[in-house]
Amino acid sequence: MNETEILDSLNHTALTTGAGANCFFQGFIHTLCYLHDSKIVESMNKYPGTAKLIEVFNRKVPGCEVSNIKDLITLASAMHPLERELIFGPVMRDTLNELNLKGPSGESLSLEKDSIIYPPHAIAFVHAFGFSFDEYTHKNDSESMNMPIKELQPAQVGDYYS
Repeated sequence: MNETEILDSLNHTALTTGAGANCFFQGFIHTLCYLHDSKIVESMNKYPGTAKLIEVFNRKVPGCEVSNIKDLITLASAMHPLERELIFGPVMRDTLNELNLKGPSGESLSLEKDSIIYPPHAIAFVHAFGFSFDEYTHKNDSESMNMPIKELQPAQVGDYYS
């Protein structure tokens, strides 16, 4: 491979690395960058996660101030995927912590640096932006969970609350 082919390959495959244990957040920002439905983007403004993300981004990334989610998504979309991950992974982790989200039993869902993001964190985080998210359990894990395979359901991707 020559240099151009290597760079082109990175542009198409460097999505959702494990940098900083932020793979969920990195996947989330990539998903936002592929949102082309203005109704969905505008609906995000009704939820607390959006305002908090903009606030944290403006504080943590000096010189790139944005005033709304559309501008933030436009800026993120213009970045190389690796650059996007390195910037937005930590920003979204800080956003989750500042939202003071609670789990199903009322427990705090804050995250320390480089700690793993478990399903309760991911579910609460996307709900703060008006999206739904369901945990997917692989069929190979179903036996140890005493869960018949027919009850397993894939994640509902792209749903949002109106």
